[in-house]
Formats: sequence, structure tokens, C-alpha cells
Amino acid sequence: MDPLNNDSQVPSTNVDDLARAYADLKRDYDKFVGSSPAGIFRTSMEGRFLECNDSMARIFGYSDRAELMGISAIELYASLAERERLINALLTEKKLINFEITLKHQNGRAIEVIVNLFLEEPDDGPTTIQGSIIDITAMRQAEIEQAALTSSYRSLVEHMRDGVLVVSVGRVMYANPAAEHMLGERLRGKEVALIFVEADRPTVLELSVPGHPAHGRNQPRLVHLAKDGRAINLFAAYAIHEGATAVQLTLQDEEERQKLLRLRLTEEMNNVLREEINEHRRTQEALRRSKRFARGLVDSSLDMIMAADPTGVITEYNPAASLHFGYEPEEILGTKTIMLYADPKEFEHVQKELDTYGTFTGEIRNVSKTGKVFTSFLAASRIHDESGEFLGVMGVSRDITRMKLDQDALRTSEERYRDLFENATDLIQSIEPDGRIQYVNNAWRRALDYTEDEVAKLRLEDIIHPDHLAAYMDRFQRAMAGNEVERIHTVFVGKKGNSVHVEGTTNVRSVDGRPIASRSIFTDITHVHLAREQLQQQEAKMRALFESSEHMFWTVDTQIKITSCNVGYRNMIERLHGRTPEVNLDPNKPRAKFATPEYHDLWEEKYAIALSGKPIRFETDLVDQQHERVCNEIFLSPVFDVEGKVTAVFGIGHEITEQIRAEDLVRHQASRLKAIFENAANVMIWTLDRKFKITSFNDHFLRTTERNLGLKFNQGDDFVGRMQVKLAKGKGDPSVGNYKAALHGKPQQFESELVGTNGQPVWVETFLNPIMTNGKVTELSCMAYGITDRKMAEQRLLQSLTEKEVLLKEVHHRVKNNLQVISSILSLQTAYVDGDERILELLRVSRDRIRTMSFIHESLYQNKDFSSVDMADYIDGFSRNLVMSYSLNGKVVLEQELQKVHLVLDQAIPCGLILNELISNAVKHAFPDGRNGKVKIDLAMDKEVVELSVSDNGVGLPEGLNALHDGNLGLELVRTLVEQLDGTLKVTSGAGVSYLITFGRIK
Repeated sequence: MDPLNNDSQVPSTNVDDLARAYADLKRDYDKFVGSSPAGIFRTSMEGRFLECNDSMARIFGYSDRAELMGISAIELYASLAERERLINALLTEKKLINFEITLKHQNGRAIEVIVNLFLEEPDDGPTTIQGSIIDITAMRQAEIEQAALTSSYRSLVEHMRDGVLVVSVGRVMYANPAAEHMLGERLRGKEVALIFVEADRPTVLELSVPGHPAHGRNQPRLVHLAKDGRAINLFAAYAIHEGATAVQLTLQDEEERQKLLRLRLTEEMNNVLREEINEHRRTQEALRRSKRFARGLVDSSLDMIMAADPTGVITEYNPAASLHFGYEPEEILGTKTIMLYADPKEFEHVQKELDTYGTFTGEIRNVSKTGKVFTSFLAASRIHDESGEFLGVMGVSRDITRMKLDQDALRTSEERYRDLFENATDLIQSIEPDGRIQYVNNAWRRALDYTEDEVAKLRLEDIIHPDHLAAYMDRFQRAMAGNEVERIHTVFVGKKGNSVHVEGTTNVRSVDGRPIASRSIFTDITHVHLAREQLQQQEAKMRALFESSEHMFWTVDTQIKITSCNVGYRNMIERLHGRTPEVNLDPNKPRAKFATPEYHDLWEEKYAIALSGKPIRFETDLVDQQHERVCNEIFLSPVFDVEGKVTAVFGIGHEITEQIRAEDLVRHQASRLKAIFENAANVMIWTLDRKFKITSFNDHFLRTTERNLGLKFNQGDDFVGRMQVKLAKGKGDPSVGNYKAALHGKPQQFESELVGTNGQPVWVETFLNPIMTNGKVTELSCMAYGITDRKMAEQRLLQSLTEKEVLLKEVHHRVKNNLQVISSILSLQTAYVDGDERILELLRVSRDRIRTMSFIHESLYQNKDFSSVDMADYIDGFSRNLVMSYSLNGKVVLEQELQKVHLVLDQAIPCGLILNELISNAVKHAFPDGRNGKVKIDLAMDKEVVELSVSDNGVGLPEGLNALHDGNLGLELVRTLVEQLDGTLKVTSGAGVSYLITFGRIK
């Protein structure tokens, strides 16, 4: 058997299956590569791109893969040393996994990436590099910021005065220097309960358990130290230490702090009082010196010192108090001390303590002149003379607001530290060795859409995508075994089945060398490229705006050297001065000038104003190189640095030549309109507001109304109200309605009859035009001129026209009667023909023709318009009478489709005669032997072309007869009349005959 025959061929079905499988595999591969957020590429060893996806292009700031493949891959490295490091490692290892390297964005900034590469070395082809890239720049920045925050918190804790202990599982994991100084020993690793007396140990152990209800409430517990029994205030709060839950205990020796303050203040008060007693024992001169010294001492004290008499009126007030409270001595002396307290209840408490014990020491809240509330530590005591008489109260206080703020800042920092994980944007999780989830932060729950109760029931296999579960579990087990694990890239599955792509690190938390949980921080990279695209779009918008040629943008430094400018600015300078402006960023290079000294002097004055810190707007009016006028509007704004110093000036400008020209034109037009308004000699012009009160008028208006109507108007007069008495019809005159209609935005034109000063009628024609402002009618512009002479002429003309109409009507009536007489004579003549049918037919045809003309004169007589005839009405009446005159007893039906067309008499009479001939021929010849039939008349007009059609469904024209050349007198008459109309005649014969006449209408 031939091995090349059918037995060795692959069945076509298998080939098709392989082709489809290959196509499916290629489509899935292309979809994976195209949609992957990682950059996937293949290059030659020389750096030439052989393949890459769009994600690769986006990472480096290129619009698409085609643009990226147009450059060499060597341009993407931050330095040649970086590329050499990567190539050497790849040639050595043949495969690089999670290799970190610094590359370069298109705009020049550094990009931190992780690459996974392998070297493909085929036997039959060149060596290539294949792999993928993931941008971790944002994650590295977040790690730096997190380290800085942790360092700042540790520095704050180690310098605070209160003791701080971080406790986990009953032992001290961290103690700040203040705590070790307070207890006199090193505390790290010590059981926390042993620090306190035995009676307080249950309380301390209870507070040391994470999640206790007292955590975060800032409520101290009074406990005692085992070292010396000293009483301290103990604060407990939730904390995280080295990734594990812990408790922060704050030790505050409030009694010691208060005691020191009291001793210091008491000592200062005693010194002052002792000095005063010694001074009183000296002579009067010594007393005065003592008072001056005491005043100097009080005035130079940094503490606030005040005194009040027994009624509470302030008698002493030193400069320190003036500085803190904001009152000058003359403002405060003689007023009540209660005004310095923010809370009157605190004042009452202090007075009660003084009345009961004679002294008061403690914190109070004061209020300054401006209403600012601050906290101070007050030491006050009642003062008595030698005889025991109560003299008043002396108080020394110190502003401790800053100390309180420091304490608040510490608490805030602690809260921030606690909230660091909860409010972090990264996904943070802690997993127990058996795969149960121990802790996740808010960002983790939001990303996967689980509630806190639902998270407690989850395991690792519930949240890791099945395709990534095996790889993740391998890294998890290695991490729990204490091995270092490479950076993890995996996919979480949310509650709703959504995939969340993450990358991050994981490590293990151990207690006594035993791993108890893994700690992982992941970054959600699902939408990282979205922010990058938005940034690129924003940069593109700003670049497009700056480079716009419609506006001018430029900046100058303090030496007025141009440091940047756009196309619009360059074009304008070239247009005005024929030179290109120079951008000068060299501090040692002098400014290049491109225009006349006068031009630069003007701009230096403007720049000086902007450099002084004031924005400025001005306009320029110059002539360009083509001797054309160029006007620009300029805005100069100062640019300040962080210290408020002007470092540059930002300029914006745009051309307003057309606007300036329009403004000049408006001013010119306004002058012309004013001249017209003031100098109109024959037209009355005035304006009214919405209440018809006069707002302006010209001289002609004032003279005419006073001379012809006896009315003298002033601005603010009610024009319509005063004019109603002069209207011939009074309040019923429609002119009042025209004024009201104009207020609704519709212009009005009307005539009015007024009663003049001599009782004679005065006619005026008025034009009302609404004046619109923001879409609303605010005023009426009114113009009027006298038409009395014209109205009188119109009345005479109408009277003459009426007489002529009557006369013309009579003429048409008489013509119609004469034609009727002729028609009657022809009817009478038929009685004397002795039965000659030919003569009878001639007489009847002549009678019908005369009757046709009679109908036209009758139509004109019955209408008011003698200039034209309504052909539709005329044809309807005339044709029906004509058909009935042949007494066909309904066998011939008349159909009509008639548009309303008006023709002058010279065209109406020929049309009537044509119709008479054609209809007569149809009823006489189209239906022989008494057969039934139909005659149809159509009349229409299209663009002043009249179309008149007469058709029938009879026997048609005899064979061989040419209606345009042959025929009887009637058809000859039709042809003649069509020529008279300058029209055309078209005859169609077949199953009946159709005549179509078209001609142009005379207007």
C-alpha cells in the first residue's frame, strides 16, 4: 500500500478541530495579554521591541503599543548601569523572578518596577528577552510615608513626660524613657502586673487585655506602684505593636505634677508678700522705692498677676496679664474679675474655695478680649492686714494651653496610630496558621464587600481566586515556616464574585519564637492605570491650554526676563515687532529686548506693579507690521513663593481689537442716535416706563403736543392717562390696548384720532417698540408723526373710489345685460330658421359663446373686486349650465377639481371661450348613440403657471384627425385663443380625449 495514499492523510475533521482550537487558544492569549494590567513584552538583546501590550505603553506614559515599539527599550532605563545590572543578572540566572529595578517614564520621572524575565535561546534563531513589568512606584511611596509616620510617633512618645508602656500577653513589649525613669528600672519583658501593688494587679491585667471596653474612653484608673506605693492615673488604649494587637498603658503622676506647680507658685507668692512686708517697715521714701520695685517685679513677671478688692473689682493687673487677656490696664482696672472667666460656674467654684479654705490652686478656663478661650493654672489666696481685716484676693496664674495642646496632640497621635491600619488605603490582613482570618482592616472589607461578622467566618480558600490558590498557599506555608517570601501578586475574590488584583508583602508574627499569624499588606492595583490616565489627560489639557494660540501666556522673572511663553504670545510679538521673543532661563544672561525703548519702558512700569505684589489689568493699542490696528487686554499676576515673596509674574492676554472697534462704533452710533433724537424736526420721539410714565422726549414732541393738543408734558407724567381725554373715542379707543400689548414684547403700529385745541380732528400714526433688558420689557420706545393731511386725502380718495366702483359696477351690469339681449335675440332667431339643423347649431354655438362672456361680467358685477375673476367659482357655475343646456338627462357626468385661481379680465374671457368650445365638443361628439360618459375639468396653478385641463372618457378623436391643425371652427378658435394667452396646447387621444392648456398668469 502506498504510504502517501489516504491511509496516511489526516482527516479534514481533525484539521478543522486543530485550527479552531488554535484560534481559540490565540484569542484567549490575545485577550489575556491585552487586558492584563502588567506590561508584557519581548525584545532583542540589542533592545529592539519585538512585541508588547498596551499596558506596557501606559506604564511608561506612551499612548499605545505602536508608539512604544517605535523606540529602543534602552531608552526606558534610568541609567546604563541599571540596564547592565539587569542584563548581567539575566545572563547569569537565565531567569529573573520579582527583580526590582528603576526605569524611566516618558516625562523623565523615575518608575520603580518589578520584572519577571527569562532568556529564550533557540537553536535556530537569535536570543530574545521575554517577560512582564508591574509598576510599584505608588507602593514604594506609601512604604516611605508609613515609615516616616512611625518614626514621628516614636519620637513623640520617647520625649513625652508621662510614662508609656506597650503590653502584649501580660508582658511589657516597649517602655519609653519617662516610664523607666518613673520606676527606676528597665521594663522590657517584665510582667506588667508586677509593676503595681497586689491589690491593683487584677485591674491592670484586665485593662491589658485587647478589646476591653475602657480602651479609647480616656478614663483613668487610680492604681499604685509596687515600688513606692505612689498613686498614679492609669490610661489604657488599644494599640498595634510589630503587627500584633497590644494595649498601650499611660502612667501619669498627676499629684506630683500638681504639687510642683503649687510649690512653685506658692514660693513666688511668698517672695512677693515678704518683699511687701519689708518695704512697709522702712521710711516713706523707702516705701515709694519699694512700691516701684514691686511694680517692676510684677510688671516683669512672666506669670499673670492680678489682685481684686473684697467686692471682686480688679485693682492690680500686670503686663503679662495684659499680654494674655488683650486688655489695656485702663480697660480692665475697676471691672469685675468674673469677666475673665470663660465659664461663670468656674468663677463660683473658685470663690467658694477661697471663702472656705482661703486659697485656691487648680486649672481654670479664661477668656481674652477677642473671645479666645485658654487654660491657665491659678494660685489665689485671700489677703488680710495685720488686724485680720479682709483686703481682697491676690492671684498668680500661668497659661498652660500649650501643655494641654501637647497632651491632646499626644492623644491624637495615639489615635492616628491606632487608626493607621483601619484608615489605610492598602488592604491589611492577619491570617492564623490554620488559614482562619484573624484581622482585616476597613480597606480590605470595602474592597471585598464583606461585613465584619462575615469576615470572622472566612478562610483563605474562600477569598483567594482558585487559579491563584495553590501558589498563594505555597508562599503562606513558607512564610509561616520562617522563610523569606518574595513579593506576592495574587487575585482576591469579593463577596459578589468580583476579582480584586493585589500585590504586596507578607511576613510572620511570632511569640516566644512560635509563629502565631501572618501579616500582609496588599495594594489594590485593579484601577492603578485609571489614575495614571487621568493624570495624563489633565497634563494634556493644561499643555493644550498653555499652548493655545487663542490666548497669550507667558512668565517673567524679577529681572523681567521671559522664562516661558506659548505660541499665542510668540505669534503676537512677531506680528507687532517682527521679532521672536527669547526665553531666557540663564540667571547670568541679560534680558533680550525685541521692541522700541518706549514700549519696554511702558511694560517695565506695569511689571513693577505686579512685582510689588499687586495684580494689574490694562489694555494696549498698537499697530502691527502690516500697519493694522491691534488691541490687547493684559492681566499681570504676581507669583509668590512659600514665604510670600514675589518670584515671578504670570501674564495672560488676548486680542480685543474687534471689541474695541465695536465699542468705538457703539459710541459713534450712540452720538448719532442722540443727535437724531434731539434734532428730529418732524417726528415726535418719547419713552415710557412700565407704568406709562414719560422717561424722555425730544423737542418736537414737546412743541407738537402743546401747540396741537394744549398739553404740556414733563418727565414722570402719566402719558396714557393724560392722553385719554384727547382721544376721539375716549377710554374706549383701542390705542390704550396697543400700549398695553407693547408691554408684552410685541411691537405696535396704529393710527389715532385726537381732538385738537380748536376742536378739529388731529390724526397721528404711532410706532411702539419694546425695550428689552435681560429678556424683560423695561421701557417702550415711542415715535409718532402727524398724518391729518394724509387722512383727509384718504377720505377724499375713498369717496372718489366709491363713486368709481359704483360706476364700474354699472358698466359691467350693462355689458352683461347687452350680452343677454344678444343671446335672447339669437334664441328668438332660431324660431325663424325653418328647421335647418346646421343654422340652428350655429345659432346655439354663438349663443353659448356670448353667454360665456356674459357669465364673466356677471361675476365681476357681483364681486367687489373688479380687477380679477375667481375662475374656480366661474368655471363651476358656467360648466354646469352649459352641460344642462344640452339636456343630456344625466347620462354625462361632470367632474371638477378646481383650485382657487384669480385671472384678469383679459385672460378670463379667452379661458371661458376655450372651455365653452371644449366642453361643447365633448358633450356633442364624445358620447354618440346616447351612451353614458364623464367630462372632467381640472384647474391648478404652480408658481404662477396656470394649468387648465378638459378630458372625457368617450370615443376619442376620429382616426387621422390632428386636433392641433385640423378640425372645425371651434378647435380653430381654441388654438387662436391659446395663442392669445401666450400658452401651449397639448392634446392626448385614446380612450377619450384630453386637452391641456398651460399659460403664465398676469398679476
